[in-house]
Amino acid sequence: MDSINILDCRLDYLDPAQIEEIIKKTVKTKRKIRISNLNIYAANLAYENRWYQEYVNNSAVVHCDSKGIQLAAIALGKRPPLQITYHTWGWRLFEFCDKNKLSIFFLGSDMETLREAIQKVKSRFPNLKLGGHHGYFEKTGLENRKVINEINRFQPSILMVGFGMPLQEKWIKTNEKSIHANVFCNGGAFLDWISGKRKTAPSIVTKIGLEWFYRLLLEPKRLYRRYVFGIPQFFIRLIGSHYLGMKRKS
Repeated sequence: MDSINILDCRLDYLDPAQIEEIIKKTVKTKRKIRISNLNIYAANLAYENRWYQEYVNNSAVVHCDSKGIQLAAIALGKRPPLQITYHTWGWRLFEFCDKNKLSIFFLGSDMETLREAIQKVKSRFPNLKLGGHHGYFEKTGLENRKVINEINRFQPSILMVGFGMPLQEKWIKTNEKSIHANVFCNGGAFLDWISGKRKTAPSIVTKIGLEWFYRLLLEPKRLYRRYVFGIPQFFIRLIGSHYLGMKRKS
């Protein structure tokens, strides 16, 4: 599998069909893998947190999740990887699971959003084995154990966790050995997209790489630091690391 390195994070050259084939083989052989994505926010988290960098690099798949990462690849003199996001690839993934009799468990968001997301997916794929639990529970202790027991009773082929970065990755890393699932996906706000709670950017906005700006306009308070500070910080780090030989402190 071809890959490149961006701020010491591996990034794979893959298309959805290749990822789906990896999923199928993983379930068939009863193994466990992580599927991770890399966007600018994730790359900054990995730069600042060694454990997060290890989480990404120890994943079986790391796919490109933003135009910014594509631009970073070009800046490094590499061909840009295909952008694969859950609010676009997700529906193809559900169809793939339906055809191959693979089960999915959604974990995250509030109960209403979760219910709407499940209903929308089931309306298109009524035979898909699909379960879920909201994300508002204590992530340690008895309550956490009860949620894990519920997941294990379901025994999903794919567990999609949407707590937001880096909480979802920390939770997967801490609990994956106790969970009877084959594929662990860090889905971010995927339930908001599927349910329709969060609007997707117009296709033209996405094509020209300004989806981040569209999202910033919708949620300025939550995303201001991530985009207004995070994007320039990422490219300064990229240039410093690749062209000036600068190393992070830890």
